[in-house]
Amino acid sequence: MTLTPFYHEAQVQVDDTDLRLVLNFRTLDAIEGLTGLPMPSILPELASNSLGYGLIGKILWGLMREHHPEVTLDQAAGLMVGSHQAAVGLAVGDLFRRAFSVGEPEKAKGKNPPRRRGASKPS
Repeated sequence: MTLTPFYHEAQVQVDDTDLRLVLNFRTLDAIEGLTGLPMPSILPELASNSLGYGLIGKILWGLMREHHPEVTLDQAAGLMVGSHQAAVGLAVGDLFRRAFSVGEPEKAKGKNPPRRRGASKPS
């Protein structure tokens, strides 16, 4: 048996800095500890884009722990507003979609079956 660690990463450009966002067990623990909410209750809200700023800031801060431990909670929350909001939001959304398969578009239906060829049977 091969065990694969729970680890997903995204990168987003903020001014002249590449922010590396990591979603792993430590991130989940930090987010749940800060919010007092289990991740299964956060994920549906994340998928529906109905999170409050307080929760989004805590999620961003948790995602930055691995590569940017010097960033404060207030600095992480600052990424939610202004010119970086869209890029950061897309990166976070993509990160959670890949990790938990939430918010993904429905799978496209398969192709129509091939048209039958040849004579039809009389009735």
